[in-house]
Amino acid sequence: MPLPCAPRQAIEANQYFTEYEHVFVRGDVDACFAGGGSDHVIEGTFKVGGQEHFYLETNAACVIPQENDEFLIVSSTQVRTWSSVCRCKQLD
Repeated sequence: MPLPCAPRQAIEANQYFTEYEHVFVRGDVDACFAGGGSDHVIEGTFKVGGQEHFYLETNAACVIPQENDEFLIVSSTQVRTWSSVCRCKQLD
């Protein structure tokens, strides 16, 4: 399987993390559009080149099998707690 090396390639190959526990929502977009609450509606595609976290966190870890059914996990992450949560979910 080819390795996606850019965000667009990962989206097209459906190879990206989609399970978000923290979602921030402000307002009701559908109600705003339906009620005419917006003076301007802009449609189209917007691309931002610098999306480091899109590809950084998904390939910033290495799991190395050890003796006695143990694993050594080497991870370069900004949030150690999140890495622990992900490991626990895999073991559950």
